[in-house]
Amino acid sequence: MKFCDRTIEFCLFGFIFFLPFAKAALTTFTWLAIAAWLVKKTLSLQYESGGFEKKSTVTTLDKAIFAFVIANALSVLASVDFGFSLKAFFAKLTKFILFYFVVSEAINTKRRLRNIIFVMFLSAILIVSDACVQYITGKDFLRSYRMVELSASFLSANGFAGWLLIYIFVFLGIINSKTFILPNKKVMNLGLSLLILLLAICLILTKSRAAFLGFWVALVLFVYWYSRFWKRWKARLFYFSIAVCLIAVFLIFPHSFSEGMKSLFSLKRGSSSLERITLWRQSLTIVEDFPLFGSGLNTYTNVIKKYLAFEGGGMYPHNSFLHMAAELGMIGLTAFILLLVSLFQLVFRELKKKHDALILSVSCGILGFLVLSFFDTHLYALQSVSLFWFMIGFTVSLTRLEMNPQEEFHQS
Repeated sequence: MKFCDRTIEFCLFGFIFFLPFAKAALTTFTWLAIAAWLVKKTLSLQYESGGFEKKSTVTTLDKAIFAFVIANALSVLASVDFGFSLKAFFAKLTKFILFYFVVSEAINTKRRLRNIIFVMFLSAILIVSDACVQYITGKDFLRSYRMVELSASFLSANGFAGWLLIYIFVFLGIINSKTFILPNKKVMNLGLSLLILLLAICLILTKSRAAFLGFWVALVLFVYWYSRFWKRWKARLFYFSIAVCLIAVFLIFPHSFSEGMKSLFSLKRGSSSLERITLWRQSLTIVEDFPLFGSGLNTYTNVIKKYLAFEGGGMYPHNSFLHMAAELGMIGLTAFILLLVSLFQLVFRELKKKHDALILSVSCGILGFLVLSFFDTHLYALQSVSLFWFMIGFTVSLTRLEMNPQEEFHQS
């Protein structure tokens, strides 16, 4: 069981580090972690009666996730291509759900949390370096992708922007957390502040309008909730200075930012926003024909071929929620929304108890990611959706972890 436990920990490190640039490694570490977790769970059944492991209780979020799985199963049964949907059910959905449970249970000590954050820090430095090389030379060194908009090792700038949104808020939460404090606090906070600045600059250079919107929605929520924890003027001043630094980054590139936000809401002929609305209309026609259970899990690209009646029709709706409604029906979309509601209810309930900025910031990053997903396919892209389920598990693990500020870091 100890071997399985260490294997899971190693796989989580590999997952985080390789996620931005190695899909094969990402998939391998995911399945290996799940396999080790299942073996560990099987072995632990022998020791539960002796108190070797505590029995976990079923939470509201767990019930919501179970309901989402049932909705997907119903979609498979009603699918226009049963075999194709069944394969996706086990190869994709089951993988992400099991991986969520792996993450939520594996990060159960302060040492592991520190190590996960350290790997995230190393990965972020590597990807920022890759983005800098791509910006200067026109091609990144990890995947040799040529620059149209800044994308680093991701296939698209929007994919890169989704990753950036999550990481900016994770590091912002670490700096402001009063319960989880890294060793050499001043040095680490300085390093994280500089890294946040670089990540924010990269976010600007992606020119992802939906990411800009997601960032501001997440930042407003973070400011609102974190301000409720302030007790001293020094804490307020410190946080205010961090916010000013982030805003200043956007002011450095006023033209790119302002033009990006204007075009997001522009409905002129030929605009990308008008094209997205056309794609959304196409997906809604599928929902009209398959209202309850959808056309079937993972069938959108096959079914949409019969609905390309609009100019500018494409294979994806560039709206993850409409994509989900088309494949899973209104029952599946409702189940997913209930899953998100359960997650944020858990977060707000824990925030009232712990007042921890790290829990708050991670959930804000997820919210910003969801805003971005409303305008793109992030819940259906391997790297992005893998990070999404990891962060849900990560958030749950933070709510369960007892983080005593006086705890020594060498303690396992």
